[in-house]
Amino acid sequence: MNKTDLSLLDNIALEKEVEQLRKEYFNLRLNLSTMPVKDHSQFKKLRRRVAQALTLLSQRKNKNIVS
Repeated sequence: MNKTDLSLLDNIALEKEVEQLRKEYFNLRLNLSTMPVKDHSQFKKLRRRVAQALTLLSQRKNKNIVS
């Protein structure tokens, strides 16, 4: 899911997406401790997607407060 796809989601779905991405990141870190990971770039990609989703959420909440 990219940035434009995230902007189409409502706040509740966006929060669920953040939760799902965090679980996926946790599982990836857990797998790293037990076996080698083939693609280390997944860590950066997941962190970036979480940050994008959280930024979008905070922008929406700030917009609602100001309006």
